[in-house]
Amino acid sequence: WLDFMSVALKKQPVHTLEVPERVVQRAGEWYFEEFASGAGINRLSGEDPAPKAPSDEERRGILDLFKR
Repeated sequence: WLDFMSVALKKQPVHTLEVPERVVQRAGEWYFEEFASGAGINRLSGEDPAPKAPSDEERRGILDLFKR
């Protein structure tokens, strides 16, 4: 791929993309400005993020879906 592209782009000028407004780089990663300080959303509800094992009834219901 590199060999092909080096020939295909040989006479093309180097193009640098402009960084969109409110986008910043921190430690090599790109972020929206408002989330750059680690203030992003890490979950959408107040529930415990650890998954809970399904109840026996729920497990049977799930398995029944695969029987049909």
